[in-house]
Amino acid sequence: MHEFIVSSDLDFGDVVANHCDPEFSLVASGGMDSLPSRVYRLVAYALFANRLIIPSRYLLQPCMTYDALVALRGLLEAGVVVPDLREGHYSFVEYLKEEGVVDKRRLGCAEFLDRYASSVYSFDIKGQSELFHARVLEDLSEGGLLRSKLRLAGVRDSRIDALRDAFTECEGGRRSLVNLANKYVPHNEGAISKWAALRYYTTPAELMPRCIRDFPASISAELRESHLSMPLTVSDPDEFGNLPQPMELCYRVLVGLPKNLGREELALLSDAVLYVREQVPKGAAKFACLAERNFAENLGEINQALSDALQRERRFSSLTHGFVVEALEGEIPLPIISWCLGYSFGNIDGAVAGVAVSFVLNKIRECASNRVTPFLETSERLDLKTRGMFKSR
Repeated sequence: MHEFIVSSDLDFGDVVANHCDPEFSLVASGGMDSLPSRVYRLVAYALFANRLIIPSRYLLQPCMTYDALVALRGLLEAGVVVPDLREGHYSFVEYLKEEGVVDKRRLGCAEFLDRYASSVYSFDIKGQSELFHARVLEDLSEGGLLRSKLRLAGVRDSRIDALRDAFTECEGGRRSLVNLANKYVPHNEGAISKWAALRYYTTPAELMPRCIRDFPASISAELRESHLSMPLTVSDPDEFGNLPQPMELCYRVLVGLPKNLGREELALLSDAVLYVREQVPKGAAKFACLAERNFAENLGEINQALSDALQRERRFSSLTHGFVVEALEGEIPLPIISWCLGYSFGNIDGAVAGVAVSFVLNKIRECASNRVTPFLETSERLDLKTRGMFKSR
């Protein structure tokens, strides 16, 4: 039995992993994908996300993302990774059968999700379709951005109007729009397809805006170029080498693992994620807090905020380390140490002063061991945990 999550249950710490889209799955390394790279990317997000929501259109077919999730089955069972399912359906197998799917491989994928997904995001397909349709009609109307783009390309208003009228009568979505473009505005199918993709990704974000979105880079670029209001996004997910911080720190730890890990060994990373999440719970809380703050400030990309937060952690860690070393070496006078830590001992000397010094130095050690730098601590914990897992290799 699945626990069903709806849009009102989602929070700022949740991430929708649109980078799983096969259309945008090429990575920086010569356009070649691999199972470890896909596993590592999901792990990097799962370490910080409250829940990592993966659209099931990427999972209900044999593909690299599905294989990665099979390897990370433990995260599916723990409810950290959550596939979505159309509202009104309670089983992935039942959904595919109602769609007329008889492919045994796809039904096998559905059976896997039914068996192991403890949580499922139930999304409103009707609401998304209606909003997509409405937004595209606005875009093709006078003053609309898509109409302006087509005019700049030399398309006559009469042809744009014909396309709009035809789409008004059509209940279809992204593919229907592209097919109609081929008929009414020939030679502009590319621009239409690009715009349809943009609306395809951003429409769900309007219905559940608090989630962070991992959009394909081309979509993020189109949003900026068209000066459209952006939901919370992390940029350039097409390139694994350009993950947002602090996920990139964790990804670096993962790509440093032995190169010949098999599927059974990759599966151990689920345990590593759950362990680190338990050991550094403030990482996910801070991640969500930054997202909420950016949402309140109406800022689209949270990459810079995450990067700034990580830099502050590094500065704090460095200063704390330096302070501890100097204090332990006796370079910092007791009054300054006690003032920095918020303690006052008055006029003390002799044995009492020794007790006070010991007390304050213990507090310094405690401060150093609890650095309140969860973004740094997460990658360090992951490094220690994975080293222990694969030390024999």
